[in-house]
Amino acid sequence: MKHALALHERVLLSLTGASFITDDERRIVWTNPAFAAVTGYSQAEASGREPGFVCCARHGAERYAALWAAVRRDGHWEGRVWSRRKSGEVFPASMTVSAVQDGRGRVTHYFGVLVDATEQAEAEERMRRLAQYDALTRLPNRTLLEDRLRQALAIASRNGTLLAVLFIDLDRFKAVNDAFGHSAGDAVLRKVASRIEACVRESDSVARWGGDEFVVLLADPHGADAAWRVAQKIRAAVSLPQAFGNREVVVAPSIGIATYPADGIDAAALLEKADAAMYEAKRLGRGTARFQDTQGQPRTRTHDVSPGASTHSGRMRLAAVPGRPSSIGEPT
Repeated sequence: MKHALALHERVLLSLTGASFITDDERRIVWTNPAFAAVTGYSQAEASGREPGFVCCARHGAERYAALWAAVRRDGHWEGRVWSRRKSGEVFPASMTVSAVQDGRGRVTHYFGVLVDATEQAEAEERMRRLAQYDALTRLPNRTLLEDRLRQALAIASRNGTLLAVLFIDLDRFKAVNDAFGHSAGDAVLRKVASRIEACVRESDSVARWGGDEFVVLLADPHGADAAWRVAQKIRAAVSLPQAFGNREVVVAPSIGIATYPADGIDAAALLEKADAAMYEAKRLGRGTARFQDTQGQPRTRTHDVSPGASTHSGRMRLAAVPGRPSSIGEPT
């Protein structure tokens, strides 16, 4: 018996997770060396305290109570928690808590293990970003934008507010790649992304839809005219020159605008209307913005864009050139 107890103690002491034992009232009576290494608290500092002081850094009383209710009901609980070290650092951890019973089935102690899950959480966050964010611009991708749009529609429907979707395409962006190379094209897209973000509020969303297309979601823009003003602000910002050595690039956007509920009541309809409006803007001369009024009639305002390529002080300007209309799917 003594040999078995000594073996159990050695096993507990050798555990790499921050392990602790509490009495039946959840007061810590023992910790292993890893507990001090992970949390910064010695056994003397932890004794007599409930485990919550290290395992519930960002959880309310309800979550903590639910944890112990599960242990009492099922005899075991495991999950992810936010833990706090003695230094004050908060970190993600995986924790298990089990009830220990005597020969008569009465709970006498609780045994828990806390494992630092920082690396795992960081890996999960990287995977989440790969799935939901564009690698080049770090903007939300199509999947995340569609999810945010559905949520925004639910809020707008509940509150009776307006929602606007702006579909943005860079006119003749292919010419940038052809003239300067794809690395320059990537740099242009990153700069365009940051310029669009600077034009909207934190409550709005900017996403890279794909290629040289972006989508902006305006939550409660306080009227279609406000959405129009944002579109013009984006057009002006995106059209500013970008320097590459002794040359500069100018790209102008065509923007289509759709509003909820006038142009659609679901995500697919709004995106389709905004996309169609964007291609109509291209057809009407590029460098323009377009949206439909409540009767479905086109309402278009344009901004002149200097045609052709010209040189100024040794700089080459590639500008949007009004030409034959682009059809849907035609490279630009």
